[in-house]
Amino acid sequence: MIKKYSILLFILIYTGFNGYSQEEKEPLVIKKWTVKSLVFSQPYTFERSDALPSFFTGIGAKMNYEKISYRISFEHINYVKEVEVLSQKGFFRENTLRLGAEYKMRHNELINLNFFLDAGISKIYEEANMKIIDSNIDIYESYDGYGLGAIFGIGFDYYLKPNFSLSLETRLDLIHIYGDYHKENLIQKYTVNYVTTHGKFNLNLLGNFSINYHF
Repeated sequence: MIKKYSILLFILIYTGFNGYSQEEKEPLVIKKWTVKSLVFSQPYTFERSDALPSFFTGIGAKMNYEKISYRISFEHINYVKEVEVLSQKGFFRENTLRLGAEYKMRHNELINLNFFLDAGISKIYEEANMKIIDSNIDIYESYDGYGLGAIFGIGFDYYLKPNFSLSLETRLDLIHIYGDYHKENLIQKYTVNYVTTHGKFNLNLLGNFSINYHF
């Protein structure tokens, strides 16, 4: 559902951008509000085997002042994975809410440099099934948990027009992850359940890319 909202917001912003007259000239001043469609994001609590971001992952908003903006965003990442060598299939789902602030430095009339700090919470769910008939292996695994931590980094806004910009953020994620792990051997008929907890440190150079509308 969030992907549909992200695509819809992207279309609305893009349509508004094309409809904005090239002849209209307006000083580049700070607008009170910003809404954004997240075109792509890298995950917070897991690593993709193909190292690619997910597309149209979420939406966000900012309340802007001269140097400070307060921000909120919601992202949904759903990743299907297959490992042919191990005959393994599964998926990973991550919903992340971010709430924080950023400090803006105006570089020129086209570019803002932003330093941001957010608190983030993620709901995580993962499933995997490894089945090798010749080796008499059929194992189902699942993980249901949460991630909680701090997300900080640097980004920039490039203004195409006074009301429209593109943003790219490089993130450093410090996340504490905890949840319930379940493993079931479908051949030998036994299960294993336990609680896991660990920390995760991620550097995402292409953390988030968005198209933004300022008003």
